[in-house]
Amino acid sequence: RVHEVIVTIMMNYIALHVSNYLIKNVMTNHKDRTGMIKDSASLRSDWLQSMTDYSRLHWGIIIAIVCCFIMWFLLERTTKGFELRAVGFNQD
Repeated sequence: RVHEVIVTIMMNYIALHVSNYLIKNVMTNHKDRTGMIKDSASLRSDWLQSMTDYSRLHWGIIIAIVCCFIMWFLLERTTKGFELRAVGFNQD
């Protein structure tokens, strides 16, 4: 007789390995990478890449930092931001 907890743990590993096999071998089209993004659709910047030792950094990080600053300013320095913080963003 085998204990049901042991069987359940073993079945978890079987399910894990079967699903990994299906995902990696059956459900793929064996492409090594995604297609190239056209330069017109990319936010890539040669200036940012040269500053960061040719990493994949692009203008999106600058946009995100600016958006964070704007949100900080709105929440910390405006009356509406004080009202939002006072009620915890709760509309009730």
